[in-house]
Amino acid sequence: TGTMSEAEGETSSRSEIDGLTLYDVHREPRKRLEGQVVERPLHLINAELTCPVCLGTLRNTMIVMECLHRFCNECIQKSLRIGRKECPSCRIHVPSRRSLRQDTNFDAIIKKIHPNLTKELQSEEKRIAQHNRERNLNNAFTLSCQAGIQLQQQQRKRSQKQKRKRGAGGVEGVEAKKIELMHRLVNLALRRHPAERDLGDLERPYLRLSSELKVQQLKKFLSIKLGNQSAVFDLVVVAGSKCVVLDDHLSLHDVCQHFWDGQSDLVVHYRIAAVRGELQ
Repeated sequence: TGTMSEAEGETSSRSEIDGLTLYDVHREPRKRLEGQVVERPLHLINAELTCPVCLGTLRNTMIVMECLHRFCNECIQKSLRIGRKECPSCRIHVPSRRSLRQDTNFDAIIKKIHPNLTKELQSEEKRIAQHNRERNLNNAFTLSCQAGIQLQQQQRKRSQKQKRKRGAGGVEGVEAKKIELMHRLVNLALRRHPAERDLGDLERPYLRLSSELKVQQLKKFLSIKLGNQSAVFDLVVVAGSKCVVLDDHLSLHDVCQHFWDGQSDLVVHYRIAAVRGELQ
C-alpha cells in the first residue's frame, strides 16, 4: 500500500502541468521523415488560390487585416472605392484602404504552383471561345438568323428606292424624312462581355443612336472611347440562350428586328476578337 500511494503521488505530480495531459507528458516525439513528398491534385487547392470577386487566380494578392481574407489588388481596391466599406466575403467593416496589406508570400506560392499563369489564362480563354463558337454559332439557328437579316436588308433597300421615286426631295419630303429619322433612334446599352478581362467599362454605356448605324461604325466608336484603336472587337448579342456575333455590315435596324424584345433597351456586349481571327 505504501508503494502504491507513492506511485499515485508521483503520477499526480507529473500531471499537474498547465495545458498538458498525461499522454502529452509521457509520449515520445515523432521521428522526422526525410525525403517524403506529399502530392495533392491541383483542383483541390484551387479554391484557396481563387479571388472571391473575379473568380480568377489571385494576382497581386492583398489581405484584409480585419478578417485576413485575400483578394486581387485591383478587385478589393475597386470594391472599397465604389462599393460599401466592407469585406466582400464576410461583410466585416473595413475603415479604409489602409487596412489592406500585400501578401508577397502567397504570391510566391501561386507563382510556384502556376509558373506560367498568363499563358494558362490565355489558353483557357481560347478553349472557352472555341467551345462557345462551336456550340452557339455553327448551328441552324444562327444560319437562319443571318438569312433573315439579309432578306430584311434587301427589302429595306427596295422600300428606300420606292420612297425616292415618290419625290421626297421637296420641303414636305425633307420634313417627313426628319420625323422618320427621329423615330428610328435606337436606345442601346453597350457593355463589356463578362468573360473579357483586358478591356474596361465605358464611362457612359447607354447610347441613343440612329438605326442606320452599322456595326462596323459602332466598333470604331468603341475603339476610340476605350483608347485601343489597334484591337479588333466582337459585338455579341444574346438571343434566348444563344450568343450571336454581329457581322460588320449589319445595321442597328437589322439587329433590333431579330434580337430586340421591344420592351427593355437593346444590350450589346463587346470583347476583343483576337481568338476569333486565329480560329478562322
